[in-house]
Amino acid sequence: MTDNDRDNLLAAAAYLDLLDQLLSDTDADDLRVITAAATELTSALDRVRRVSAELRQGVISDGDLDTVGILRDRLQTVADSATTTPAEAAALRARLEKAAGEFEADVHDLIADIDDENE
Repeated sequence: MTDNDRDNLLAAAAYLDLLDQLLSDTDADDLRVITAAATELTSALDRVRRVSAELRQGVISDGDLDTVGILRDRLQTVADSATTTPAEAAALRARLEKAAGEFEADVHDLIADIDDENE
């Protein structure tokens, strides 16, 4: 583990917090949320991918990152599409809320692991 790992996790947590704020706005249009969420999720995912696999072991696997990456790709596709229906956008937003919550919890678990190790 390096200080850089912790810095990357803190940055990812900040992006995921912004994502959480977007998702918490129940009045926001689903498609606009998806468009903005794609950016925040991309940034968070990029930061977590920079964390050593050894540190992530048992908390966030490469497979987990691939799953989040697939969701991110879907968000970007929907954001770029003019044919997405409101029902499709709402369903994707619900899927995003669940996945983002789990991803954010895992990131915070890793930060806590680092902090516990440094005590």
